[in-house]
Amino acid sequence: GNSKHEPMELIKQYSADVLRYWAGTGRLGTDIVFSDETLLRGKKLVNKIWNVSKFIEMHLQDYNPNEKPETLLPMDQWIIAKFNNMYNKFDKYLSKYEIGLAFNELEKFFWNFCDNYIEIVKHRLYRPEEFGDIPRYSGQKTVYIILYKLLQNFSIYFPYITEEVYQELYHDNKSI
Repeated sequence: GNSKHEPMELIKQYSADVLRYWAGTGRLGTDIVFSDETLLRGKKLVNKIWNVSKFIEMHLQDYNPNEKPETLLPMDQWIIAKFNNMYNKFDKYLSKYEIGLAFNELEKFFWNFCDNYIEIVKHRLYRPEEFGDIPRYSGQKTVYIILYKLLQNFSIYFPYITEEVYQELYHDNKSI
């Protein structure tokens, strides 16, 4: 009753995933105030998931997940460690049914991943002739792993976009 629009209108305007974003931002035991700004943030996040997935897909055309690099580069090890730290907090919040707080941890990591790590690794991905095949493969393996885990975690909030990206990139005939 605190929105001037019916839910189906909002789904048509924004998407079901964006409306789920709004619902997922609440805290356990508190009311959620309707907010156009929250829907716009959700739309931006869904678009970013799509765009970063397309960027990663473009750089995985020659990637073989069964190959093993000798070691991952320190920057790649760092982002995986950051993901694992985030995941521990995310999981802890979920186990306490604090879905909004878990979502906040996931979203913060995702934006850091996109704004910082992807910006750093893209040079290795675009220019293997300059940086070498091993650094490129290390970056490919890292974005492949992190995106897969992010899609799994986001799937409870965004089932539609994550399923579409998952089917397109991971091709294992299963559902996320």
